[in-house]
Amino acid sequence: MITQRPVLGILGGMGPLSSAEFLCTLYECAADGRAEQDMPLALLLSDSTFPPRTADSREESWAALRDRVEAGVQRLIAWGCDEIVLCCFTAHHVVPQLSPTSAGRLRSLLDATVAELLAATRPCLVLCSTATRMLGLLETHPSWPAVRALVRFPDDADQERVNAMIKEVKSRGASAALVSELDLLVARYCVENAVFACTELHMLNRAFEKQRLATAYLRRDPLYSLARAVCARTTPRQS
Repeated sequence: MITQRPVLGILGGMGPLSSAEFLCTLYECAADGRAEQDMPLALLLSDSTFPPRTADSREESWAALRDRVEAGVQRLIAWGCDEIVLCCFTAHHVVPQLSPTSAGRLRSLLDATVAELLAATRPCLVLCSTATRMLGLLETHPSWPAVRALVRFPDDADQERVNAMIKEVKSRGASAALVSELDLLVARYCVENAVFACTELHMLNRAFEKQRLATAYLRRDPLYSLARAVCARTTPRQS
């Protein structure tokens, strides 16, 4: 008898490259010698028509985003997904406005980011989009008081450059030049940890991994943490 296994839903398209990369991350984390039939079950809904998520978005734009996220989550639930990753950090701004059913299925990227900070014992440079930063998404997390002393953010000039990198990754993908530039930027802050709190930065972290590039700091990636957690819960089939 084959046991029923949980299905992970990925609400992506914000942007499309990063959510597709997260699906690759999930299966690469599962490639630990297990049979392909024992790998996680996942459904990706990649909708590139979601409204932009920018710090200066109008209230009606956030309301439209909320409605689209709600509809996307409900579609994934209807498809049989047991838990869902909203594959955009900034889009988590609308999570408190979702229905209890939808919000209850989400595996929060903000929770995963805070978990990375809690696991660190030394200061962390937190890299995220300008919208995530200006909306204060981490600062409004219930566990923020426990991690506040560990958090360092880039200065204004570097934050602007990080945001430009994110936009470039969205439109052109992760390049060797961007990987090198990001490495140099983090190095200027003399920290032992860098937290990649953006799905496009996950793509750059994946480039570090693929090229086997060593860094003087520990790269902490919430999307990798979520992927490893999903794989750890996926048990072999029983027959």
